Amino acid sequence: MNVKAKFYRGRKKRERGSTLVEFTLTILPLLGLLMLTLDLAWVLFAWASIHEGVREGVRYAITMQSDDSIRAVVEQYSFGFVNDTSKNGPIQISYFAPDNTPKDPNDPHGNSPSNIVKIVVSGVSINPMAPIWRSASPILLTASSADIVEPNPNGSPRF
Repeated sequence: MNVKAKFYRGRKKRERGSTLVEFTLTILPLLGLLMLTLDLAWVLFAWASIHEGVREGVRYAITMQSDDSIRAVVEQYSFGFVNDTSKNGPIQISYFAPDNTPKDPNDPHGNSPSNIVKIVVSGVSINPMAPIWRSASPILLTASSADIVEPNPNGSPRF
């Protein structure tokens, strides 16, 4: 038998478990990186969905709609991330006069032409999908948008 062949046969016997060790040392960081990427994508998707809901809520609010229907539009367009079951929920709707002074929340004429409507969604918690090397505490997201309430083109009241 050739000495060279004997050397390679003995070497393969000694390196039999090294493939499994190398695979393990390679796959663990790759899985961690994959989970980090998925978590980041999940949070960005939630953030974009909440912003879309707030934007659409403001677009709907400038047509002089009621607060309950504005809340429904924000919930509908936020892809299920915002659930507002009460007036003290995550959706706050505020009205301001043209000079930026806040209107009374109980004022029935808050949503009238040339006023500013501002919608804020705050405290929406998003849980990470795979908490690796960090805590599993939720991430809190906030979104806001504002616009000027437009007068009705027909000149008729909103109700």
